[in-house]
Amino acid sequence: MLPQILSGFADFVLQKKNENADNVQFDGKHLTLKVTADEANKLKADGLPFNDQDSQFDLLAIWDDNVHVFFTIEDFIKRYKPQQNYDGIVILILNFEGTYLLKAENENSQSTIKLANYNAFKKILEFLLSATSFISYPNKATREFVLISEKGVVDIEYDPLDQRTLDINHLPELFKRLESSFGSAEYQGFFRDAIIDTLTRFTKQERFYQLLLSLSVLLDIAERDYQFFIKKFAFDKVKSKFKEERKSYFDDIEKSIDNVNKQVVAFPLTFSASAFAGFQVKDKPFILVLIFLAYGVYTYIAWRVINLSKSNIDGVGKDIIYEAKNIRNMYGVLLKEFLPDFRKIRARIKQVNSLICILRFTLIFLLIIFAAFTIYQIFFNQLPVDAGIKPKLI
Repeated sequence: MLPQILSGFADFVLQKKNENADNVQFDGKHLTLKVTADEANKLKADGLPFNDQDSQFDLLAIWDDNVHVFFTIEDFIKRYKPQQNYDGIVILILNFEGTYLLKAENENSQSTIKLANYNAFKKILEFLLSATSFISYPNKATREFVLISEKGVVDIEYDPLDQRTLDINHLPELFKRLESSFGSAEYQGFFRDAIIDTLTRFTKQERFYQLLLSLSVLLDIAERDYQFFIKKFAFDKVKSKFKEERKSYFDDIEKSIDNVNKQVVAFPLTFSASAFAGFQVKDKPFILVLIFLAYGVYTYIAWRVINLSKSNIDGVGKDIIYEAKNIRNMYGVLLKEFLPDFRKIRARIKQVNSLICILRFTLIFLLIIFAAFTIYQIFFNQLPVDAGIKPKLI
């Protein structure tokens, strides 16, 4: 509803201006209209801040929290303040290139791109002036700041009302990129060097405008140098740290392998001993059941030991995934240097997991065999006592 009201108001102002230029007067704050009583009532009915006593609109008044009204593009340049929630505001310029310009909420059309560019310019300027670790000697009175690095010193003057910035496209995207990259002090240094190298040949008055024109290239140069810095100087540090962690990973894997190896040795011995004892007392069901129960307890304990080894191996696998993500996030270009190590560790983990699966299957299989042997001896291989025949050995 609000955009329709504002569009109707803008059409009305243009209509009055076309009828007679004296019908519309603007003094930098108040918009004075020559209107009839019916027209005044209609404007007030629409909820517009119109004072019918002096036929004035106060363009500086708060029409709505998210509505900003300007008379001309020059008025917009002069009074507009950068907005964090630019997409959520409404902007109306009543006299723009012979018509009016209305930006609705969440509108990013080609017709309003100039407004988005100017908002981004304001935010970039505000962002850089607040980055005290990046600039030196900011002076609001003279509207300038200094960049200092080993590359040299450059004095940059800026115009906060530079109308040319309306036509510098892609500034909103470039501001987001600049803001997201500024977390590293090293990156700031490379970005500062790129600016000094590029802007020295321009006059002090033109340097900030040229910075905006070249911002995409400057960000590319800073990113390239930053990535090279990481690869050259951070590699040894990261590699040394990972070497220690890799040793601990393999130690954990070897401990799990040792535990599994003990079970590999214990399984046949325990089963053989249990089977032999069971065979010796096959004519004594009670003792045979006790031996089976003892073997069942052993199976349970062995299963828990295997699970403990599996838990350790799974923990190493999760640590490897976390470490890979950490290296990718902090030192993306270095991840490929560690991929062979990660592959070796994962291959080792896969081998241990395969062995654990085989041991689990073997443990259950042997328990089933022993259970079958016990059931058979108790229920199917016991002859009557008066048969006079001793059970055959099997």
